[in-house]
Amino acid sequence: MTNPEVFEKSDSLKSGNFYAVNAIQRCYRINEPDHFLKDMETSLVGYFDKEEQFHHFNRLQSRQAAKTSLYTLLSLNDLKSLEFYQLRDHLLEEINNDSLELRSVPESERATVEMVKKTVASFLERCDSDRGIIHSVEELKRKHLKEYLAPPDLAH
Repeated sequence: MTNPEVFEKSDSLKSGNFYAVNAIQRCYRINEPDHFLKDMETSLVGYFDKEEQFHHFNRLQSRQAAKTSLYTLLSLNDLKSLEFYQLRDHLLEEINNDSLELRSVPESERATVEMVKKTVASFLERCDSDRGIIHSVEELKRKHLKEYLAPPDLAH
């Protein structure tokens, strides 16, 4: 999902831009908080507006965009990592002009590129009106992330 040719890791969130968000959560067994299953990865490609909402599509066939607030992302339970990747500026122009070549993108990333195209086409008109708010990712994490005591790792 975070193909370096399409996205670059970002240390700040700027309203009016497009991002890929990767979150990894620790997944525990029901009624056994000291045993965990494999980590669960959540990924989305979305548009970040000035009201701190990510607008994204759940699947390519979606007709209406979903909204997830920045606070909701930052308050996911047992979050191990949360990373933001900004869509490269030159790709925004290529996607807008529909000149982005899929031949250079690996087969496994093509669905992501199609999702990016759909998201950009849906929210490109709003970019200029939403610009102006910049958040530091590290500051947001310090402010909003919940701190949990890590249970002992019983896998030894």
